[in-house]
Amino acid sequence: MTKEKLIEVPVRLRESTLQFIENIVEYENKKNRLFNKDKPYTTVEDFIAGCCIEIIRKIETYNEKIVHGFDITGEYKLKNNIKKILKEKNIKQLDLAELTGLDKSTINLIVNNRTQPTLEVFLKIWAALDFPPIEEMFYKVPE
Repeated sequence: MTKEKLIEVPVRLRESTLQFIENIVEYENKKNRLFNKDKPYTTVEDFIAGCCIEIIRKIETYNEKIVHGFDITGEYKLKNNIKKILKEKNIKQLDLAELTGLDKSTINLIVNNRTQPTLEVFLKIWAALDFPPIEEMFYKVPE
C-alpha cells in the first residue's frame, strides 16, 4: 500500500468553533493519558482531518454520487437548500462569498440552483454555514 501525498489546506474557522475543537482535543488527550497511554497525542489538525474523513464517508453512503461532482443519475436532480439556510442564519450571499473566498456571482448561481458546486466549493460553503446536516443541505426533485 503506497502512502498518498499529504497536502496542506488552509481552513478558516470562527473563533468559537476553534475553541470548541480545542476543548474536545484537550479532553481527548487528557482522557488518553489516563486510560490509553499508548494512543498518540491528537492535534487540532488531526481532529479536523478526522471530521472531514468521517463526513466524506457518510456522503459516500448516499445513493447519489455526491462525491463525484454531484453527478446524480436516475430520475431525480439534486438541489440545495442553501438559500433557506442563509435566511435562517441571517447571512447574506455577499457575506457567504466573503467567508468562502468565492466570487459573489458563483455563490448566486449555486444558491439559486443554477449550477452544482464542486466538492471543494461545497465544503467551503458547508463550513461557512457551520456544517448543517447533509440531509438538510440537499433535496431531490423529479427530472
